[in-house]
Amino acid sequence: MYDLLYPRVMATNYRRLGGLKDQAEDATQDVFFRLVKYTDFSQVRTPEQFLGYLKTVCENVCAERFRELTKQTVGLEEGLTEELEEKLTPANPEQLALTEDFWRKLEAELPPEEFLLLQLLAEGYKHQEIANRMEWSYPQTGVRVFRLRAKVRNLLKGWGLPSL
Repeated sequence: MYDLLYPRVMATNYRRLGGLKDQAEDATQDVFFRLVKYTDFSQVRTPEQFLGYLKTVCENVCAERFRELTKQTVGLEEGLTEELEEKLTPANPEQLALTEDFWRKLEAELPPEEFLLLQLLAEGYKHQEIANRMEWSYPQTGVRVFRLRAKVRNLLKGWGLPSL
């Protein structure tokens, strides 16, 4: 099972964690640990059902890791510990500039509420967490996320960029 699913799980985690390879590898191990420890395989009826469950486990593990990463701050005067330095991926200045430019464009195009929703999604918040924070119902949050994704896809298309 591990050999068959490792590439899929690793790719999913790598994308969800924004290209942080070390974090994705750790998350992949955590996903398999959770599968072995918590999955009742007798409840899984079809391969599609299992893959959907696997994707959900990946999303949950990555959301937890992403929240942990965003809580870690280091003052410039402190320097980095060896452990923190290993967790960080060297920043590519060109990529950072493109990302900042991309976020500025999105902020200019989207109403403040939609931009905040996009930020919450990018930070890994689940729909229920967003619903609670924005004081929306869960179904209303799902609809807004769906519409926002369509809007962002159209903006990307208009800017000549590939869809996410």
